[in-house]
Order: sequence, then structure tokens, then C-alpha cells
Amino acid sequence: MIASHSLIGASLYPGLSTQMLNCLGMCNYASGGNAQGYNISTHIIPYCTDLNSAMGTVIGQRADTELLYLNDNFTVAFQSTAPQAWIGLGGATTSSALWSLSCRIDLYLRPDGFYNSAPVSTMMSPINIPQNIQQTINIPVSDANNDIISCRWASGFAECGDACPPSSLPAGTILYPNCTMEITGTVLNAYYAITIMVRTLADEDAENNIVQEIVPITIPLHVVSASTCTLAPEIIGAPAALSCTSVQVGVIFTTTLIAKNNCPVTGSITEISTLSLSGISKSALTNSNSSIYYRTITWQPTLAQIGPQLLCAIAVDR
Repeated sequence: MIASHSLIGASLYPGLSTQMLNCLGMCNYASGGNAQGYNISTHIIPYCTDLNSAMGTVIGQRADTELLYLNDNFTVAFQSTAPQAWIGLGGATTSSALWSLSCRIDLYLRPDGFYNSAPVSTMMSPINIPQNIQQTINIPVSDANNDIISCRWASGFAECGDACPPSSLPAGTILYPNCTMEITGTVLNAYYAITIMVRTLADEDAENNIVQEIVPITIPLHVVSASTCTLAPEIIGAPAALSCTSVQVGVIFTTTLIAKNNCPVTGSITEISTLSLSGISKSALTNSNSSIYYRTITWQPTLAQIGPQLLCAIAVDR
């Protein structure tokens, strides 16, 4: 599916092929309305971009072009419908917790003469955290307008469905405005949905707290048994974490992801897992010794991919 840029198998996920990114609340599609340019038949089924056998996940992405109009201002959401629901979640209001991921679109002309670009974020999921050990999770977010970025918990059914924090998360979980979270999972094998809204404020609007854009981040989190190794594996070398690399359309870009095993005597790295961009190819996982593992990735960007593209990678040990 990856090589052929195919849609994720709809047969495995009943109803997914017909689900849409729907407008919520006030949605006037007529001329002069608040959502006159929006295509109400925007599909959400993604194209397969990666597989992770070590974590048991299939990863997909999708991008659609919409012709919107100046001053369009509306909210869209992907909401689960029966029988689709989260897996059993700790802290959810129901055993078949429904999800809702919403995003506000506001196309007014900014005081600086530009139209707003939404912030973007990419996270690996699920995130495994060791039982009874406090974890600090940094959520990477970038914004093409260089606006002020902050994070808050999602709230209300439109933003988080039946899994709204902080009550849906372990006691004491904290989300800081800089998009850093502290969490301690106490129940072994429990799953949680981390539902966060990223908002941006332009410098000239910060004093009045005028939000430019709100986009959702939802991260499944899994509590696992603590490892005998207290030092997690890490990705090292170039490209560095949170760095930005310029690449050209049509020019092949190649880089090597290097992982360091911090407990080579007792364990090994089983995977360098990626949240890939469409069109990326990866070599097999290899190692030079018991401490250093690596994987080469190759990408030839297309015209449709002009703009910020986020690539995430993590090392998985055992």
C-alpha cells in the first residue's frame, strides 16, 4: 500500500471510506455565507504512508485542496459513528468512548497583510510510558507565520468526544502552555487519549488574546511495564531533533537515522519507527554494534508537498 500510495484498507475499518470531515454548528455554504467555499464531501480515509510492526500500527496521511473564500469562518470535525469508537480508555465517560477531532478555519486578512497558516504537529502513536514513573512529553509544533504558540486541553464534545481531559487522564496530569505534558500512568496496560488543542496568536493580537487558529492533536497513550533499563533509547546525530532541513522538489533527499541503545548489555533496539511523509522509502534496520543502530531514508518531494513537512522517528527497544 505504501509504494502504490493506496488508501488504507477500508475493509479493515468498516464505514471509514464514507466518513467525511464535516462542518459543525453554523455552516452557510451559500454565496456570502461563513463556509461558502467548503466542500462538504471531504473524505477522511488516509493514504498509507508507513507500517510499524513493532508497535502494531498502520499510519496514513491525507491532504485535500479546498477553494475557500475571504472571511470564511467555520469549524470542521471528524467524529466517530457507531460502531466506531476508541479502544477501551481509562478515564473515559463510557466503555465505547466516541472521538471528536475539531478544527477552526478562519480566513480573515491579518493586520500584517497575510492570510493565516495553521500550526502543524506530528507525533508518534501510541506513546508507551512505563508504569508508575513520571514522564515528560514534549509536543513538537511549528507555525509558518511564526506566531505565538500555546496548548490547552480539549474541552466539550466537539473537541474531544467522550475522552475530555483532565478528568479522562491519570490524576496529576499537567499540560503546560508551552505544549509540554507531565503524566504518570499507574494502571498497567491502560490506554488513554491525550486530546489537546494548539492555538496561535500573532504578536499584535497577543495582548488582547485574539486566537488566530485552533487545531487538534490527539495522541493514544499506553501504560507498559517498566523496563530494567532506566535509560530509554534515543535518536542521535543529524538531522537533530526539532531541526529544519530545506529540500527541493524533484531532488532526491537521503539521510540516515541513528539510534543509540543505552542498555546494550541487557537489551537491543528492535525498530527505528517513523511517521513518514508520503513517498519516503526506508532501508532495513542494521547495526554497527550492540549500541548503534541505523536506518537510511530516501525521499523525492513533489510539487504537492511544498511547505512544512514533519518527519518523526523513535527507537523501540526490548
